This record gives sequence, C-alpha cells and structure tokens, in this order.
Amino acid sequence: MKKKKWIGIGIVLVLVFVVIAAVINVNKRFPQRTKEVYAPGEWMPLDNSVSVCADTARILEGEELEACMRDEFGGQDFQVKKKKGRVRQLVIKFRIKNTGDSEINIWQYMLKLAVNSYPDGWTNGLGTHYAQENTLAAGEECECLAAYTIGLGMVSDSEYPRFVKNNTFQIVQAVYPVQRMIEFKIGEEGT
Repeated sequence: MKKKKWIGIGIVLVLVFVVIAAVINVNKRFPQRTKEVYAPGEWMPLDNSVSVCADTARILEGEELEACMRDEFGGQDFQVKKKKGRVRQLVIKFRIKNTGDSEINIWQYMLKLAVNSYPDGWTNGLGTHYAQENTLAAGEECECLAAYTIGLGMVSDSEYPRFVKNNTFQIVQAVYPVQRMIEFKIGEEGT
C-alpha cells in the first residue's frame, strides 16, 4: 500500500516539474510584449511605408451626428440614422501618410485599426468612413474621417458619463510582439 502511495506521489511530482518546465520554455520563446504609445497628433507607423495620425476625437449623437455626417463625411448616409439620438459614434479625424514608392488603398490600412476603451473593455472596428479619395499616391498625405459605433447595448445612457470620464480610448494597430496604439481621453486638450 505504501509503495503505491509513493509511486503516485512520484508521478504527481514529475508532472508538476514537466508543467513548470513547459511554462518556462513558452515564456522564453514568447517574451513579454512591449508597448509603443502615441498621443493625438503623433504619427504611428502602420508598416514600413504608411503612417497614421489621429488629430481629433469626439463622441456625437442625434442632430450633431447627422450634421457631422452631412458636412464632414461628404453627405454620406449611414446605417444607424433611423435610430436618431439612440446611437453614439466616436468620430475620429485621421491623417494618413504614404512614404512608400507605390500607390496604396487607404481603407486597406484603416480597417486594420480597432478602437478600445480601457478599463471598461468596449471595442469596435471601423464603421462609416470618408476620404476625398480611396487611394493615396506615393509621397502624399490626406485627411480622412472614421466613425466607430458605441451602441446602447455597449454603453447605456446611465453609464455614458462615467464611460467617457473614466476611460482611456486606444486606437490599436498591433498587439504582439509590439503593442502599438494611439491613446487619448475624450475632452482632453488635443482630442
């Protein structure tokens, strides 16, 4: 009976050591990520030839949102218009710069950006967007606008003031091995 007990304890100890060795091995092969945090107005590289800069960010709804879509998005209609005043959009004005040798599709790059809020964890991809052109020639820069929906299912009316006040918003381009993002708070200078 004692012999079986010691064999069982031995097997458990061997398994514990194997798990510890596996964790150490994984941590050596996949190191901690590093962070590159940019402020509004700073250029964040998307790859070797394209950079993006977020100039302003604001949250709009209702008539303000409709006026923005009409005046700044080139008169574009948008999917959530029927729910007037019940959907908020985080509207960000970007500049994108092509330092490469060939023409690029702007939206191929802009679709790679996601917006998060920290610490609440709200996240969304690109919704409505607008630029004068869809392509950008080598060596050129242009402005574009993007809107990210903050639906009522994500942030209720009662939670909204706390959501805006307590959260840092992040425009995230990559998460590993380098976490690259533009970080801002709504209402702070520069946003």
